[in-house]
Formats: sequence, structure tokens, C-alpha cells
Amino acid sequence: MCVYVFLGSLLNIGKYCSCEFAGKGAGYILFKAVPNLFMRTLGLYSSHFGGASEGNLKMLRILLALLVYSGAAAADFSFDHPEKQVILDKIETINQTWAVERNCDGLREYFHKDYIMMFQGGNRGSGIDEAIEAYEAFISTATDIKWEIVDPVVNLYCEEQCAVVSIEYFMDWIEGDKNVESHGKNLIFFLKENGKWLMTAEHFSDIPPAK
Repeated sequence: MCVYVFLGSLLNIGKYCSCEFAGKGAGYILFKAVPNLFMRTLGLYSSHFGGASEGNLKMLRILLALLVYSGAAAADFSFDHPEKQVILDKIETINQTWAVERNCDGLREYFHKDYIMMFQGGNRGSGIDEAIEAYEAFISTATDIKWEIVDPVVNLYCEEQCAVVSIEYFMDWIEGDKNVESHGKNLIFFLKENGKWLMTAEHFSDIPPAK
């Protein structure tokens, strides 16, 4: 019986991997597909061996999510220049400021006064005031905002006074009674003024979910 269950589970997991991992980047596989695969495996075995309570399964899902989230947040990426890690840490601080502390006005400390944000579809915000209004509008309906940054690339230019950053991100939040997820890439520009890195522009590109 155990051998039958094991082989059947492998077959189901193999089918899942072939669909879920196809054409996906490392970030998607690490932070989305692998946790989903873990939960699928857990579900298969619990169904064959009497099952676990829904409460226990929910707790395991929460623990797994915390494990992945805390591991990613704690890890420093390997860069060939210390200033690159400084810039990535700055992005993390910016996200903490508006998403966790919900202090959008605090972004004035990190954004250039001529900051520009461009969204997929052509919508654009110009100036720090418009940017803060956009963030405030978002958090007015979104709560419990979480994110992951993966596959960062940081390039320094102009004698290390300018930087271009490319990241892939995963976000999820609660809106009303719904859980919303977003996956995309972000191109960010930084300028160093008076020894301080300021975000000057960013462009968001959504990655649609696989069908």
C-alpha cells in the first residue's frame, strides 16, 4: 500500500512540475512553485493516511510561508561592490516604510524631488507628491502587504554616482475579503546626491500568471 501511494504521489508531482516549472525563472520556482509543490505533496499523503485536520494543514502552510519569507528577507545577495548591497538595502527600507509602517510621507527621505514612476500600460506619475499620492491610494485599500525581491542586478555608472537596478518581485496583500497576488519586474534608477542614494525613477512590468 505504501509503495502504491509513493509511486502515485511521484506521478502526480511529476505532472505538477512539468506544468508549473516550465519556462519559469529561478525566483518563481523558489518562492512560489516549490512551496506549492510542498503543499501538494502534503495533501497527497494526508489524504492517503487518514488526513490531517484543516487547522493543522493551515498552520503548516503558515509556517512554510514564514520560513520562505524570513529566509529570503535575511539573505544578503552576493555583489562585487559593497555599494550595490547598500542600494538593495535602500529598496528594502523604502518598502518597509510604505508597506509595513504605512508611512508614505516618509518616502520623501528616499525619493528624488523629480521622481518618476511608470506603470505597464503607459500611466505615469511625475514628482514626489504624485508618487506619495499613488502609494497612499494603494494602502488605503490594501492591508497585510508582503513582498519578496529575487534575482537582483545592480549596475553602477558615472563614477558610482548613478545606479540602475533590475529586480523580480512577488507581492501579496489583502483587499477587502480577497487575497491578491502580483508578480513582476521592476527597473529602478538611483542618483547619489550629497552622499545619499535617492530613487529617481522606476518602471513596473507585470508578469501575467501562467495559464
